[in-house]
Amino acid sequence: KRIYLQSAWFNEGLNKQLLARGSRMTDAADIKFYHDNGYVLVKKLFGQDKITKGLIAIDEILLRNDADKNSEKEPKDSTVVRRIWSPTQKHETFVELAEDKQLLDVVQSLIGENILFHYSKLNMKGPRVGSIVEWHQDFSYYPHTNTDLLTALIFLDDANKENGCLRVIPGSHRKGLLSHDIDGFFRGKLSDIDEDDAVYIEAEAGDVLFLHCLC
Repeated sequence: KRIYLQSAWFNEGLNKQLLARGSRMTDAADIKFYHDNGYVLVKKLFGQDKITKGLIAIDEILLRNDADKNSEKEPKDSTVVRRIWSPTQKHETFVELAEDKQLLDVVQSLIGENILFHYSKLNMKGPRVGSIVEWHQDFSYYPHTNTDLLTALIFLDDANKENGCLRVIPGSHRKGLLSHDIDGFFRGKLSDIDEDDAVYIEAEAGDVLFLHCLC
């Protein structure tokens, strides 16, 4: 099983300074790694207590009478939940995670101050089932006036090669927005990808992956 909370942030463009200001990401090398590669994994940003609260909150959302309206099921198995949209609107625990000071300090260290919250979702991959997520750039789904946007993936359980962890292509954000069209129509996926350069993002519960919108 693999579960993570995905929250997206963008910079209003009023201040481009990179400041950590008391965050756990105080190493300039980590900030440089993000800008060079388009991602950086921060270990154990959240303790087990907050991870446990997040898992309990998922159960509470799915036990509600309107659970079917709040979740997306696996196409090949309608008993397995694939995604919960906007969990920050459905449970206070996810507001607390998205607004955590340590998390926001890292976001500001990467894209500057004056940040705004964009959206959230919970992605889940059940054991022995899980539809494919094609190669894509998040920016293709929400065009913006600049690319000072990132996604924070908060891991609520461990992700590794064996259970289908995320892969990224380092430095791909420097290529700009690539075509997600097939036969002249937007399909939300890239058709020309060299996977030889891809790396596995293996993470533990409590880790957070910060991902550039073009990576």
